[in-house]
Amino acid sequence: MSKTKMYVEVTCRVCGKTHKIDVDPVGFKKFEEGTMPIQYALPGLTPGQREMLLSQICEECFDKRFRDEDDY
Repeated sequence: MSKTKMYVEVTCRVCGKTHKIDVDPVGFKKFEEGTMPIQYALPGLTPGQREMLLSQICEECFDKRFRDEDDY
């Protein structure tokens, strides 16, 4: 992981809130290019941050939307 950081702003497509995520630029490029899965390219992110980058759904909206599925 490089010491240089960059911020990516992602707007949740459910609630419309914009989230700023601090990412490693080298790992982010690998993720964007599809050359490395997000969990390996950006291991320092939380699962919620990774989901936000993948689906543009924030952790709060994701939990509200899918919370009932955990009961099965």
